[in-house]
Amino acid sequence: MPSKRDRELAHAKYLRQQERRALRRVRKRFLGVAAIALALVTVPLWLYYQSTQTENVSAQPGQTPSAGPTAPIPGCELPGAVRANNIIYGAAATDLPTASAFTLETNCGVIEFDADTKAPTTVGTMAWLANEGFFNNTAC
Repeated sequence: MPSKRDRELAHAKYLRQQERRALRRVRKRFLGVAAIALALVTVPLWLYYQSTQTENVSAQPGQTPSAGPTAPIPGCELPGAVRANNIIYGAAATDLPTASAFTLETNCGVIEFDADTKAPTTVGTMAWLANEGFFNNTAC
């Protein structure tokens, strides 16, 4: 037969367990309510955001959308033939070229941007690829 002290310790352990279980239930309930509240706030906001995103599409009744561009953006030319993706270039030289600015000639005009001096290897690699013609007639 357990002693009075053993029964008191067992009862205290039982009470601690019950308290922890009650706290777990409260925490679980709180997290469930918080998740539902978050969903109730974010879903309508996301739906509103999606409904405000409009594209400049002028669809005529009975007209099916095409897979590719039918006309360029005003001021742009139609893109030329896209190069093949199976072109193989040799390894870059160890002494990569340096560049402080790049100029891209696109079908929508010329784009100029400065190179970052904090990344000389990346800039040199981009310059080497451009000099090798890697970006000529790309689709993007």
